[in-house]
Amino acid sequence: MNASKRRTQEVARWPEQVSVTLHWRTTLRSQKIWLVSQKGPSILVGHSYAGVVISGAANDAPNVQALVYIAAFGLDEGESIDALSKQGAAPAGAAAVLPPDEHGFLSIDRDGFPKAFAADVDAVEARVMAAVQKPLRINSFTAKSGPPAWKHLASWYMVRPKTR
Repeated sequence: MNASKRRTQEVARWPEQVSVTLHWRTTLRSQKIWLVSQKGPSILVGHSYAGVVISGAANDAPNVQALVYIAAFGLDEGESIDALSKQGAAPAGAAAVLPPDEHGFLSIDRDGFPKAFAADVDAVEARVMAAVQKPLRINSFTAKSGPPAWKHLASWYMVRPKTR
């Protein structure tokens, strides 16, 4: 059985949403704890909102040598993902994001996920990707970023026009 089919069968047995991402700052704290345990030089790579996480986590982490942003938010101090997102056209995935629930969590519509986030991915793999997405607190988009590590570390940013 191929890996994609096996993952699809495993996901089919999972409850709707088994875990959530509370806030990028929660992820950032976890990342900083993990970085302390790393021996030797490290390079942090982030995609989407994880760009905010890697930039904050790399501060005060002497083993981090570089940052790589893959279609990620590279915020400056005091900026928010929400404010930056409003400076241009709506991101491709915005249409697939459902309104916040009664607890302030955003989710991605599973049926809209493939078109918005995985247009060039195998249909089975896209369904797996949609099923494992975690809800995210709306304040993850409105919170202001702290000092960015990209100001003092080697950093690369990959952008692809028409990326979905």
